[in-house]
Amino acid sequence: MLKEFAMGDLLFTPMAIFTIMALIATIITHFILPEHVIAQFLVQRAWLNILFFICYLALFMYVFGA
Repeated sequence: MLKEFAMGDLLFTPMAIFTIMALIATIITHFILPEHVIAQFLVQRAWLNILFFICYLALFMYVFGA
């Protein structure tokens, strides 16, 4: 079961923390992947970023949420 994280008097839900982690991982992936790799998939960069965000979010929820 997921529980809140306390920082001072504020409570943060795990989903918010996982979303921030997935966003940071997506931004890092965006700058690491060269353009010729993306052209190989024949998709636009924005769709690929959404795909990576969803995959990273699911990965972080699976790994850290257990």
